[in-house]
Amino acid sequence: MGGIGVLGGTFNPVHGAHVRHAVEVGERLGLDRVLLMPNSVPPHKAARGLLPFELRVELLRAAAKGIPLLEVCTLEGELHGPSYTWRSMDEFRRRGVVSRPDELYLMLGVEDFAQLDTWKRGLELPAFANLVIVPREGAGRRLFEAAGARFWPRIWNGRGAEPEAGDDTRTDVPLAPLFPGMRCVYMPLPRMDVNATEVRRRWLEGRCLNVLVPDAELALMRKHDALLREIWG
Repeated sequence: MGGIGVLGGTFNPVHGAHVRHAVEVGERLGLDRVLLMPNSVPPHKAARGLLPFELRVELLRAAAKGIPLLEVCTLEGELHGPSYTWRSMDEFRRRGVVSRPDELYLMLGVEDFAQLDTWKRGLELPAFANLVIVPREGAGRRLFEAAGARFWPRIWNGRGAEPEAGDDTRTDVPLAPLFPGMRCVYMPLPRMDVNATEVRRRWLEGRCLNVLVPDAELALMRKHDALLREIWG
């Protein structure tokens, strides 16, 4: 199939579930590469308790080391103002990273997908990239379908459409006629119950993070222990 996947987020810090999420989607869709793209100025989260952008990039590079499919993208650190997803997707096109929007696959958790109507130009995202929706932490198909019931008529410009059943692990929804050639893919993955909040809590408690966080990243976190405790504490 080819194409480029994008997994964005604060990555405060990146952890094993992020890495497996990116690899699984990249492999299942046959993508050429998957970009891990940290927010610089997250528009929906407070800056308090957020590690500096440069350190989050460094941790991402350590976590992705040795995985050929993954690359770290610092685009949002180069753009001024809030890190709006639509602007980053459009910037990929402007810079020639992709020649057509259907070559780009934006990965979203199902909770984020359910809130797209609160994002700046959120419901326009299929104009810039295909959507890959991944359930996590117990939220799944019910939330996807409930959000879809709100969004589909708006995405399809007032016209309804039935999802096309894919294989046993996913559902593909074509987004024509408003966004010809684009699609929304619901893709369940092997579940990993780990999140950044839990990683930060365990770090501050001096708990073991082996397996939850890639080894190279964990070594870097130990190097910056004082700064992590100052910011997360």
